[in-house]
Amino acid sequence: PSVFGDAVSFVAAVAQAPGAPVPTGAVTFVNATTGEVLGTAALDAAGRAVFTTTAIRPGTNVIRADYSGDPVYRASSATAAQVVDRQN
Repeated sequence: PSVFGDAVSFVAAVAQAPGAPVPTGAVTFVNATTGEVLGTAALDAAGRAVFTTTAIRPGTNVIRADYSGDPVYRASSATAAQVVDRQN
């Protein structure tokens, strides 16, 4: 869990297929609980996108990472839960 106002980082990784190039493109991070688009991060040379935010609201939030795809890799998405506690 995190506390409201704390920075929280999310990492999305697109696995490289054997013999294929490293994935390219971007990942959009969405709070699926509220429908809010949190932001977008480009994949790095290892096929990872890292996004940091302080905009997660208190409670249990489902964060969805939407990968845009590229000429080799299809678009995909995945989710994770992030619990944010209220400040004391």
